[in-house]
Amino acid sequence: MSLETLLTLAGDNGTGGGARSGSLAGGSSGDAGALGSGSGQTPTAPGELGWGGPISAEAVRRIGCDAGISRVITDPASVPLDIGREQRTVTAGQWTALVARDRGCAFPGCTRPSEWCIAHHIIHWADGGQTDLDNLVLLCGHHHRVTHHHGWQVTIAADRRPQFLPPPWIDPDQNPRRNRRPRYEQHNPAP
Repeated sequence: MSLETLLTLAGDNGTGGGARSGSLAGGSSGDAGALGSGSGQTPTAPGELGWGGPISAEAVRRIGCDAGISRVITDPASVPLDIGREQRTVTAGQWTALVARDRGCAFPGCTRPSEWCIAHHIIHWADGGQTDLDNLVLLCGHHHRVTHHHGWQVTIAADRRPQFLPPPWIDPDQNPRRNRRPRYEQHNPAP
């Protein structure tokens, strides 16, 4: 194996909630097909948790949504040759702005508070997505998994607030939906 990626899950990512700690190792993109490939070599899982064993490529991507990532390049004997710098977690200022905008999980109908949420990249960081407010949304753990696994898409509307497009089996027209959680500061006081 000539390239290995080490994802270092940040112990304190400055978000004030959901801090992650530990490590996750993964092989090069060519290794993902090694499972069950019949190549005669020992299968390599796309990722492996230091405390829990092998995990799928999708689990690596989901965990990566709220993690600091460090690149480690290794030689064929897995000896580290170069260690990159950690990237892609939200700053404390970005977290504050997300909380002010989303007020908790932004998924339609969810009432979970921001303390139960993570900052999700709309365009995944590994796919070139930026870590900026127009590419981030707060999601609780449940709705983070729903977004990754059940066909929901997130976009940022013209007013810079998140909206969700349901999969066609829920809404064939895929009309955008928003969390209509009351925003108390926007209400006029009773006369």
